[in-house]
Amino acid sequence: MRLAAIALGFAVLLPAEAATVQVLVRERGGGPIANQRVVMQVPTTPGDVTRWNRRRFLAGVTGEDGKATFESVPVGRYVVLVLTLGTSGLIDPASNPLAPPPLLTVASEDEKVAVEIEVWRGSLFRGEEVVDRGGVPHARVILRGLDGQPTMEFPLDVLGRAERLLVPGRWEADLVVPPGYLIVDVVWNGESLPGHTVRFDVREDPRPQIVSWYLSASCLITGRMSEASGRCVVPVVATLVEPGPWIAAALARGGSTFQVVPNQEWPDPCVYRLWLPDGEWTVRPQGEDLLVSEPESVDVAMVPGETRSLDFLLTMKDRDERDGRKPLVVRVLAPDGLPLAGAAVEVWPPGERSLSAVPLRTDVTGKYGGSVRFRGLAAGSYRVAAGRADFLEGTAEAPDYDPKAEHPPGVVVTLREGATLHARAVDEEGRPIREVELSYLRLGELPRTALANEGIASAKRSGTALSDATGHLEIPGLYSGDYRVEARMTGEQSAVRFVVLRQGTAKHSKSIEVHLTEPARSDVDLLLLPAASLTGSLACSDRGTMPATVSFRIFPAGSPIADLWQKKDLEAGAVSAPDDLVLGGDGLDRYRLGPLAHGEYLLAARPSGQDYWSWASNGLVPEGAATYPVEEASTLDTGVVEIECGPLLAVVPEILSKEAVPDLRLGAVRGILRPAAGVKGIKDVEPDAETHADRAFLRSLPEGKFRAAVTVEHPYLVPSSVSAPEQKVDLARGRLAEIRVTFERLGGLVDVRGMGKAARLTAGEGSPSVRPLTDGKALFPGTLPGAYRVEMCADPACSAVTATWERVEVMAGRTTFVH
Repeated sequence: MRLAAIALGFAVLLPAEAATVQVLVRERGGGPIANQRVVMQVPTTPGDVTRWNRRRFLAGVTGEDGKATFESVPVGRYVVLVLTLGTSGLIDPASNPLAPPPLLTVASEDEKVAVEIEVWRGSLFRGEEVVDRGGVPHARVILRGLDGQPTMEFPLDVLGRAERLLVPGRWEADLVVPPGYLIVDVVWNGESLPGHTVRFDVREDPRPQIVSWYLSASCLITGRMSEASGRCVVPVVATLVEPGPWIAAALARGGSTFQVVPNQEWPDPCVYRLWLPDGEWTVRPQGEDLLVSEPESVDVAMVPGETRSLDFLLTMKDRDERDGRKPLVVRVLAPDGLPLAGAAVEVWPPGERSLSAVPLRTDVTGKYGGSVRFRGLAAGSYRVAAGRADFLEGTAEAPDYDPKAEHPPGVVVTLREGATLHARAVDEEGRPIREVELSYLRLGELPRTALANEGIASAKRSGTALSDATGHLEIPGLYSGDYRVEARMTGEQSAVRFVVLRQGTAKHSKSIEVHLTEPARSDVDLLLLPAASLTGSLACSDRGTMPATVSFRIFPAGSPIADLWQKKDLEAGAVSAPDDLVLGGDGLDRYRLGPLAHGEYLLAARPSGQDYWSWASNGLVPEGAATYPVEEASTLDTGVVEIECGPLLAVVPEILSKEAVPDLRLGAVRGILRPAAGVKGIKDVEPDAETHADRAFLRSLPEGKFRAAVTVEHPYLVPSSVSAPEQKVDLARGRLAEIRVTFERLGGLVDVRGMGKAARLTAGEGSPSVRPLTDGKALFPGTLPGAYRVEMCADPACSAVTATWERVEVMAGRTTFVH
């Protein structure tokens, strides 16, 4: 269970000015945690400067019951932090993306709020790098969650070590090392492994996971760069010409970069160091400011353990500071006057108003009030625009900028408050619900703006926000106008909760339109209702491994499904369409899908990396698929749903006349697969064909390279039987190969019945066609539309005619009966 929050009712009312917040800190699956320092403070964007507000910084310590109570809490938004987790093995919520510090909103002065911080116990991961020569390189560990956990990336310390606590699940550990260092061994819990990554499972294994990467850089190229101004920090690069004998092992293990090696260390501003393996190398300085290097490059042959010294004399370009040119300095402020980090800044010619134009320069403000410096601008006047997603853009003029002035005036751009969309999510009993996602979409065009930044413009058009521990969410910085607003539950409850919306006293609806006005706040109510869901497990029909993530589609039974084979996403008409859902359960095969209303549904699934959808159970089209009836607010267990995961070969007919393809189920499809040239040990395969309305599938196929020959027969196609030329196909699990079979046009079938030995069909002055009668019936498939004479004959040669029909009309795509 992740963080939870409920609104509490107290028997004793506090004074009107005293909002109360009670924080419970407890271990996941365990009891309360005492003696923990808990802090409530204003949440900020990383890097922003905030004004100190003593009333909105509250600190307390949990008692034996794990609770800390804060009284007289001012109205506002807060983040709750735990600062003193002293119990070994517990993950600081600030380091746990699956259960981060909760956000809460105190909306009124008489509110009583209770919030719970669930602290997870983690498994220790310890990574280290061991180098055979030289100092410890600046390497980064990457921990990839294989069950949907967010990826973690962090550097090793100066000793080449790092530790993290991991949430339960499967993980993959990798080390990113600077170019030039070779990974020669990886040891996991004392066991040497091939490759450069390590996979482990800490769901049930509490042991520390210790991974050591052994690196080799047996050679050192170092030297000094000299330049008249002393400004000599340019990259020195070694390019591999001929590797040493290490190359085969390095390529087999992977994880190392050695083709181009830039200098990894600067022991002195004009001294470089290149750690690399033995072999032949070309060494040269590089850089935009470099004009001439003497020598231009040096070819060296290094042997293991060797150190070589190479010096370079450089001539550099002049820079602004050397000729007295000063930059244009821009600061960006919030409407309250505080500096902003992460604001986009654009420099334009004066009077520029075109949204399609490109600004002269762009940059982003740094942390904690960092300004932006634009160098290389010519003297003149400029217009500066700046913006950030949570504010509206601002502009300022830079008149008569002179880069040669001793102190050119800076530019200050103040952003504007926009409209705010606010919502609160509660259940039927009025309890606040966290992790409800509200999405908004602007219905009209954006107003003309001085900012060209597409990322900020995109956030003004559409976006999402999650409700905090008290059910509140806010989306600031929007333009006035009309927006479509929808919401959904996320997390573990996403499959069993509907979210409906309303504004004011209107009726609740799944989607509403709201009008926003700058700089006012507009409120929306979100109500969560119980919903039905499907749960079950997946299995591949070939009994192979099921991928960890699967996309699902749920459709109402009997609803038309358009573009079944043309639309890979298959979202049109689906009532639920989750992508890349991580399967759970002990067998990593369980799913839970919803929310659903009362009704009957069809289920389709597509494992990650697969080309096609499979319908429950083990079908390729919705016709004949299993139907699942669900009751209101209940969960239906589908049991084990079998789906196709193997290679598929689709046989698709085409008609040159562009007429519609008739129902293939009235015909027949045959195929044979022969191993491709040079492939041994595989026999010919004659798979059964599964025929559908517009195509057929060859299923239960082996993987590998084959030559495929297919034949399609159909009574309405002209000609009635076509064998496609043999084609090469590469069959792989989850992949869909396709063979197209071409027909001339659409015809009809003539079915002649009666007593006799044969029937003759003649078109005008054309040549007759004679077919024997079998069981009193003769068939003429693939007959062109038109008028025909039909004759019944007493003998096989049709020399004795016993009955004649002078004018029989044959129509395309139809069967004409003559009897």
